Amino acid sequence: MSKSIMRYLTFTLIFTCTLLMGGCSMMRAGYDRLDWITLVWADRYMDFTSEQKDLLRPQLKQLLVWHRQQELPAYLNLIETRLEPLLQKDDISPAEWLDIMEQLRLRYIALASRAADQAEPLRETLGPEQMAALKAAYEKSNVKFRKKHLDPPMSEIREKRAEDFVELLDDWLGSLSDTQMQAINRSYQQRTVDNTLWWEERLVRQQLVLKALQRKPEDKSPRLVDAFLSLLDPVSPKGQLYLQRTHRDTAELLSEVWRLSTPKQRQLARDKAISLKKDIKKLT
Repeated sequence: MSKSIMRYLTFTLIFTCTLLMGGCSMMRAGYDRLDWITLVWADRYMDFTSEQKDLLRPQLKQLLVWHRQQELPAYLNLIETRLEPLLQKDDISPAEWLDIMEQLRLRYIALASRAADQAEPLRETLGPEQMAALKAAYEKSNVKFRKKHLDPPMSEIREKRAEDFVELLDDWLGSLSDTQMQAINRSYQQRTVDNTLWWEERLVRQQLVLKALQRKPEDKSPRLVDAFLSLLDPVSPKGQLYLQRTHRDTAELLSEVWRLSTPKQRQLARDKAISLKKDIKKLT
C-alpha cells in the first residue's frame, strides 16, 4: 500500500520502487541496469556530451552500489519491523500509516543527499546550452501537467485520483468490495484538491533546480541537495500544510479500507509483504 507514497521521490527512487513493488520476473535485471536507465532518463533532459556521460557513469554505478548495500537493507528492515506487524492487526490507525510514510521520507532524504554528492562533478561541467535544454524540457512537461491536472473539471480530477488509488491498492488487496470503493470515492470527493498550488510549487521547484545546477562556490543560492529535497517537501508554508493534510487524508482512508477488508484481502497483503522481502533479498 505504500506504493502511492513513492510518487514523491526522485527519478532514481521512482525507478527503484517501481521495480521492487512490481515484483516482476525482470525486476533484478532492471535494478542492475538502474544506472543506465537513469543516465538515459537524465540525458533526455540535459543532452549530455560523451565526456559528461563518461563522467556520470561511474558516479551512478557508485550510487547504485551504495543503494544496494545501504538502502535495500533499510527497506527490508522497514517491512519487517513496521509493515508486517501492522498487517497482522485488525485495525491500523492513521498515525501508524503516517509512520510508514515518514520512514519512506527518511529513506528519500538519505538518497537525495547521496545523489547530490555524486552529481556534483557533473554539475560543474554543465554549459548554457544544456541549461537551455533543461528549461525547454520543463516547458514541455509543464504543458502536459496543465493538460492533465489543471484543465480538466475538478470532478474528473477527483475521479482520476480515486481510480489511481484503487489501482495502487489492487496489487495488495485484490478486487475491492463495493463498501471499500464507496469509502474511497467519498474520501476523494470530500478532501481538498488544490492543483493550482501544486502548479505553483512545481514552478518554484524547477527554478530551484536551475539555480542549484548553475551555483558557484561563492553563491548563496540553493544547493543541489536542496533542489532534490524540494521534490519531496513543498517549498512554501502553504504547500507544506497542504501536503500534511493530504497525507493525513490518505492515512485515514488507508485505515478505513483496511478496517473494511476481508480475511482473504488481509492475507493477500501479508503474502505481498513476504514476496517483497524475498525480492529485496535477491537484489541485496
